[in-house]
Amino acid sequence: MGFEIFGRYSNIILYLIQSGNAIMVAIALAMALALDKEVSHPPLQLLFTVDEETGLVGAGAIEPGFFEGSLLINLDGEDEGHFTVGCAGGLNTDITVPIDWRDVPTDFQLMKIKASGMRGGHSGIDINAEKGNAIKVLNQTLYALTTQVDIRLANISGGSAHNAIPRDAEAWVFVPQNQIETVEAIVQATETRLKSEYQNTDPDLFIKIEAGEGHYDQAMTLEKTAQIIDFIMVLPHGVSAMFTDMKQVVETSNNLANICIEAGKLKIITSQRSSRLSRLEALTHRIEACTRLLGGKAHSEVLYPPWQPNSESPLLAKSVEIYERLFDKKPIVEVMHAGLECGIIGDNIPGMDMISIGPTIKYPHSPDEKLHIASVGKIWVFLRALLKETTGI
Repeated sequence: MGFEIFGRYSNIILYLIQSGNAIMVAIALAMALALDKEVSHPPLQLLFTVDEETGLVGAGAIEPGFFEGSLLINLDGEDEGHFTVGCAGGLNTDITVPIDWRDVPTDFQLMKIKASGMRGGHSGIDINAEKGNAIKVLNQTLYALTTQVDIRLANISGGSAHNAIPRDAEAWVFVPQNQIETVEAIVQATETRLKSEYQNTDPDLFIKIEAGEGHYDQAMTLEKTAQIIDFIMVLPHGVSAMFTDMKQVVETSNNLANICIEAGKLKIITSQRSSRLSRLEALTHRIEACTRLLGGKAHSEVLYPPWQPNSESPLLAKSVEIYERLFDKKPIVEVMHAGLECGIIGDNIPGMDMISIGPTIKYPHSPDEKLHIASVGKIWVFLRALLKETTGI
C-alpha cells in the first residue's frame, strides 16, 4: 500500500499505497482518527488502492465524484525535502516485422556474438545516465560487420522487462568461413571503441564472439539482414527532450527494451515516457512510422497518463512557504520521469491540485530497503503545519 491526502477546504482524503511506505499508514490513521488531539486538521477521507506495483490498477478504478476533496498530497515520495509535482506518462509499442528466410550457403560458419556486462537500470529514473543499452551495443557491432563482411542473421535476442534498460543481448550470425578472422578483428575493434565510450557508465562492458551452437538451417537474406540492422540503428533510445523550465530534468524518452525472433518474425518492444502527452504521442508516431517503412506492424498501448506540472499550484506554493518557514531552507521541486498514481488520478479527476512527498527511503523494493528515521519526524512536523493551513487554498 501507499498513501495520499486529498482536501478541499474542510475535506482531506488520505490514500495509502506501498508496503515500503507503511510508516505513512500510521500517520494517516493517527490524523484521520484524531488520536493526537494536538493535530489541527479538517475532516479526512482515507483511500486504499491495490496493485500499484503491477500497473497502477487500483488507482485506475477511481472515477469522478469519488472524492469530496480537490487537494492531493501523495505520501509515496522517497526523499524528504523533495516535492514531486509531475510524472511521466508511459506507453509501450509492440513491433512485429516479417522475415525472409533462406537456406545458408555451405561455406558459411555460424558464430555467436554477445554484448554484456552493462549495468542496466530503470528506464525512467536512469535513462539520462547515458548507460549502455545492450541491444544497441550489439547492433553497432553487427553494423560494423556489414560494412566489410557478408553476414546473415539467424537469431537475435536481448532485454527483459519493458521498464529496464537491457544489460545483455546476443546474436547468431552466419559468416563466410574464409572471413572469420576478419569478423573477429572487427568485433574486437568495436569492443575497444565502445569500452572507451562507456568507460564511466559501464566499465564492465564486453563483446564476445565464439563459434555458434544450435541448429539453424536457415538465416535472413543478405538484404533483410541489412534492413533489420539499419532499423535497429534508427530506432530511438534514450532522452528525446528535456524540460526547458527545469534544469537537467528529462521530459521525454524511449527505451529499446526487448528484441527476439518469435514464430519466424522479429519482435521488438519499446517503452516511451513523457510528461507531455503531445510529445509522448509524437515519439510513438516516429517509431510506428519507422516500422511501417520496413514493412512491419506496430501496436501501441497507453500504460498510464502523464501528470503535467502546474507551476501555478496553490498547494505547491503553500507547501514551499511552510517548509521554508519550518526548516529554514527551500525544498527541491522536481518532476519524476516514471509513472505515479497521481497521473491516473489527475487524468480521471481533472483539476486536482497535487503534490508528492515522503520520508527518505533507500534501496526501495529490495531486501536492502531502509527508512531514514529522522526524516519521518520532519514529515510529521511538516504535515501538521500544512494541514492546519489547507483551509482557503
